[in-house]
Amino acid sequence: MYSTKHGHFISLFFLLSCFLFFPEETAATEDISIVLPSRVETEITLQTAKGDSLLLVFPSEHGLQQSEKTLLKILPSKGIEVGLTQLLESYFLPDSASNLEKIPAKDIQQLIQTVHQRRKKNIIILASGRAAIPVLRGLASWPAEYSPEYLSGLILMHPKLFIKTPAPGLKAEVMPSVNKTNQLIFLIQPKLSPFWWNKNISLKGLQQSGSDVFFQTLPNVRNRFYFRPDATATEIKLAKNIRL
Repeated sequence: MYSTKHGHFISLFFLLSCFLFFPEETAATEDISIVLPSRVETEITLQTAKGDSLLLVFPSEHGLQQSEKTLLKILPSKGIEVGLTQLLESYFLPDSASNLEKIPAKDIQQLIQTVHQRRKKNIIILASGRAAIPVLRGLASWPAEYSPEYLSGLILMHPKLFIKTPAPGLKAEVMPSVNKTNQLIFLIQPKLSPFWWNKNISLKGLQQSGSDVFFQTLPNVRNRFYFRPDATATEIKLAKNIRL
């Protein structure tokens, strides 16, 4: 039986799946500053809302996309706050998968904890691509006695969970933090992704420590379909429909 916060998470997931029906609205934003354990000061672009849930967005190794900025305009009108993280920019590092892996777990923990302390909301995390790894590492290494009850779950958008891209015919191996996370997770995977054929390894890895994982397939599109410069007609149409 799912808790109320899990109900909020499931409701948000379906909101994200139905952007086609939402009018885009202009919304005022504000920045909040957080000093992390690494002594780096980072800013989160936040749009407040009256509801009790907050979507905390961690962009992929390709950086913050317009689609993620659009969340600031859409979800607050539905009562859901949105916060956009800018961690690599705060470390003065360029956007890349390898740099995302350098983010300390304690920085992730402090960021999540501080956002909750300031906003008093249930937090749902949306991580794209390789950004899933520092998020999972932060959650996996959180001491059990301090595990955040206010974290409703994770939405992982075409995550890259493997140590390296598996060569054809060889078994893929997930990053250690993947096997150590216990959360409610929605995994969204394009069917034309190079990781599609190893999806069962990702699922089993995420489930190993007790995570409930819901899997959604996006047919006929590739990873990053919503901002690819070489997007196909199908990818362009889907990107316009769901704006994510």
